[in-house]
Amino acid sequence: VWTAPTNPGAFPNQVRIRCWAPGGGGGGGNDQGFSGAGGGAGAYTEFIYTYQPGESMNVYVGIGGYGGPGNNSNEDGHSGADGADTKITTPDGLLVHVVVDAGKGGNGAVRNTISSGGAGGSAASGLNGSQSDGAAGLDSQTGITPGGPGGSAYLGGRGGRGGSGTDTGNARNGNSPGAGGGGGSANSGSESSLSTGGNGAPGLVTFEYN
Repeated sequence: VWTAPTNPGAFPNQVRIRCWAPGGGGGGGNDQGFSGAGGGAGAYTEFIYTYQPGESMNVYVGIGGYGGPGNNSNEDGHSGADGADTKITTPDGLLVHVVVDAGKGGNGAVRNTISSGGAGGSAASGLNGSQSDGAAGLDSQTGITPGGPGGSAYLGGRGGRGGSGTDTGNARNGNSPGAGGGGGSANSGSESSLSTGGNGAPGLVTFEYN
């Protein structure tokens, strides 16, 4: 919950609101030589809002989508999950000030097929401000190669890198705010952990005022 100043004084009762939606998770690879696709980044929106002193807003910051598990059982990799939208509403929820679309999950590896990256979130429209769609995740690749990188968020985080056979740590996860997770690598059947897609980064909402 954000509550506006009750006494803005000599300053105008305006606030700059910046919203990032979260990224989608990367798709998982398989043991047939195909990697997973990257998740899409969340959209970005900013606008100036004229508030009533003391009014409140409910703020819902979306969580990133989970990366899809890889598969080493001669089956397809699992797709990454979509992120959850970021939105701001009145306290009763009846009036929605803004909804910013989350990135979509990248597709898991499909045998003998290049999997497509997750779509980036669509920016809100009709606001007196600036908007930008999230970047889409990149398609998967063939061979024991890295998965497709996740989409990067506008003025936000960098997309997670595609997983590879030498991957360590959490580099496949999208960077905050709003970036998509990288796709998991193709695996040889014994490295299923490397073929799991990265998680999408969470969203973010900021309020800037005097």
